[in-house]
Amino acid sequence: MRVLLTGATGFIGGAVAEAVAGAGHELWALAHDDETVAAVAGRGWTPVAGDLRDAGRLAGVAAQVDAVIHAAIVAGDDAAAADTAAAHAFLRGLNGRGGVFVYTSGAWVLGSGPSHEASPLNPAALVAWRAGVEAAVRAAGPAVRGVVVRPGIAYGRGGGIPGMLARGELPLIAPGTQRWPLVHVDDLARLYVLALTAPAGTVLHGVGATSTMAELVDAAGAGASGTVDANEARRRFGAFADALMLDQQVASEATRRLLGWRPAAPGPVEELGSGSYAAAV
Repeated sequence: MRVLLTGATGFIGGAVAEAVAGAGHELWALAHDDETVAAVAGRGWTPVAGDLRDAGRLAGVAAQVDAVIHAAIVAGDDAAAADTAAAHAFLRGLNGRGGVFVYTSGAWVLGSGPSHEASPLNPAALVAWRAGVEAAVRAAGPAVRGVVVRPGIAYGRGGGIPGMLARGELPLIAPGTQRWPLVHVDDLARLYVLALTAPAGTVLHGVGATSTMAELVDAAGAGASGTVDANEARRRFGAFADALMLDQQVASEATRRLLGWRPAAPGPVEELGSGSYAAAV
């Protein structure tokens, strides 16, 4: 299968690129500048010049592949509009050819409380637009086999939000008892490969573990940088703080049953205490 991937040089996208190529697929990676082109080519993958804000280009490239995995995070004040336009462009390019579009949403669209793959959405303001994109992706079939992946907070390889804790860039946000759904980035990458085979309209939860923020801060040890209350967290981090304060219990049993996905990497507390983060600090 010829697969176009966005975000191939990012934290999650980099792991996904390795997994997709390792599974024997022909990997095309969207590259927005010369540095990214060189990085992609250096890994033996095919760089494809393009920008996530160029909808016409995205649709044209999607028309040349069998599947698109959109794993890039669109940054900036126009993130919602740009990500939405990019998703619709990919759907247009794949339309009518039975192609696969795997869209990356996230557990934060579920809000606080217990949830599973069929739960109603209550998204944090930071990611509110993703609910509408999810609906469009799931409704795209049969012309496009749309699949939604909702990762938990990704960890491993010294990166992600847990990396911010380990490096002292993120304090404990009181009360600290808020539960985070988490997934090792290597386990998540394997889920994306499996997602290429999922039925149209499927929602997949990439969650392998749950830990409280306080447990993760304790595991990070000396890297932790104090405690702040909700008001101070919002002053420093804006809407990101409200997402971090969600208390979530996100189930992934349906995903595991459907695809046979089994997280196998070390848990987040172990990884922070003695794994890649300990080695990086």
